[in-house]
Amino acid sequence: PAFGLWLGGFGPPNTTMTNKSGLEITFDIFDFFTDPNPGHWFGIRACGNYCGARWCGGEQVRERYDFDDVFMCDFSAPTLFCEDECCKAHDSCCGSNDR
Repeated sequence: PAFGLWLGGFGPPNTTMTNKSGLEITFDIFDFFTDPNPGHWFGIRACGNYCGARWCGGEQVRERYDFDDVFMCDFSAPTLFCEDECCKAHDSCCGSNDR
């Protein structure tokens, strides 16, 4: 998982969330100091276990921006609804070497 700080007073992610709300914004302190691209510092947990930027498998993860980056997602986490299944497929594709 990525190192980060959860903003907005929502607290850490709840992987048992079953509704389609609960938007959370994250800020990655490690990337703030090591990555010159400000677009890589923030994440959004939109809903489910797979929908959101820097959110995969019910956890905050580091996105894969270059082929050298390691994308660590726990794809064994269940999808919670139909749209979450689409997000899982998207995450799997974007995290592969064959994208």
